[in-house]
Amino acid sequence: MIIFIDESGDPGFKVSRGSSRYFVLSCLIFDDEKKMVQMNEDIINFRRLHKIPDNYEFKFNNLSKENRCAFLNNIKNNSFIISALIVDKGALISNEGMKIKNLNYEYLLGILLDKIITTDGIYDLRIDGSMTKNLKHVFKSRIRKYSSHKIKLHMHVLNSKNDLLIQVADMIAGSIAKNLSSNNDRSVYIDILRDHIVGEIVL
Repeated sequence: MIIFIDESGDPGFKVSRGSSRYFVLSCLIFDDEKKMVQMNEDIINFRRLHKIPDNYEFKFNNLSKENRCAFLNNIKNNSFIISALIVDKGALISNEGMKIKNLNYEYLLGILLDKIITTDGIYDLRIDGSMTKNLKHVFKSRIRKYSSHKIKLHMHVLNSKNDLLIQVADMIAGSIAKNLSSNNDRSVYIDILRDHIVGEIVL
């Protein structure tokens, strides 16, 4: 299993001062390397068709509604699944006595990995290099937790500028986060991806 992980939102709890209300961790998951290669080729062809430079980085927040939809429609017929964790910081803040400064990345990522890693096999985890050292640490702790002759975990830290599938993970995280907003186009993007979503954890 090959898993690309990215996030949307920030870990801060000063929602009234600009922090995002929601924090999303999303996983783009393939059960076969050939399926991963096929999506990568589809995006390359999409770039060529629309005369997009090879070094252009697809990021949800930088694209228009039209371009977001075009990108997501281009990949939706591929074989992949999506799993995600959503944190409603507003709900946590409203709990009496809650005094939280930042989300615990290790804890959240641990919850998400525990949801995904349920059977024997090899799990190839790929994350954006801009993620914090704490996030990298949690992978190492999970490697120790699942270390056995039946389960193997491998981690690769990638540069999102050079990896199209990390960019897809960003587009997925952005689509999920947008669906939690009050914007008129909130459900447009998630509707394109809905058939691929197999699990959402909401905290």
